[in-house]
Amino acid sequence: MLLKYRHNFQSYINKFAFDEVRKKIADSEIEYASKLSGVFGDIGGKLLALPLSLVALIALDDAKSTSAFFIGCLGLSIVSIVYFIILRNLWLAADRLKASFELAFSPFFNKLETYPSVLRNVLEKRKEALHTQLRFLKLTFTVFYVLACVPAIGALLKIVVRYWPQVVTLAVDFNKWADAMYTVVS
Repeated sequence: MLLKYRHNFQSYINKFAFDEVRKKIADSEIEYASKLSGVFGDIGGKLLALPLSLVALIALDDAKSTSAFFIGCLGLSIVSIVYFIILRNLWLAADRLKASFELAFSPFFNKLETYPSVLRNVLEKRKEALHTQLRFLKLTFTVFYVLACVPAIGALLKIVVRYWPQVVTLAVDFNKWADAMYTVVS
């Protein structure tokens, strides 16, 4: 009788402990998801201006003077640099969120075997969901980094197309200069 009472009492206490763990998991996950959503919102808001820089690429064709053309190309290159800086900052923020999530969940993940199977399954699903979200986050940042390169690459292509004969002449002259320098040095 006493053994049965002790067993029931332990079950009762453990149920409260596991409910508390489950609540902590849910709270941590909601907090992490909302903060990560904020990072994605920042990315989306900042990159909405990217199509404007693509329109500026079209406008480069209409630049009459060389100085206007090169100022436009410089502006597009600056846009790419700014996007890279913003994306790097947001990546660091997302990385901090990941670290805090892992820190918050590490006590649960470390004691995974001590929990009942229902709670263990929940934790394993959360762990897998975190890894899935991190893979998607890396893919998203990769796509945005590529998109951030478009204005600068487009400006470079416009320079090459517009000034191809001068670029070839400059390359040939540079090659002659490099050969002459090599001969002087050796």
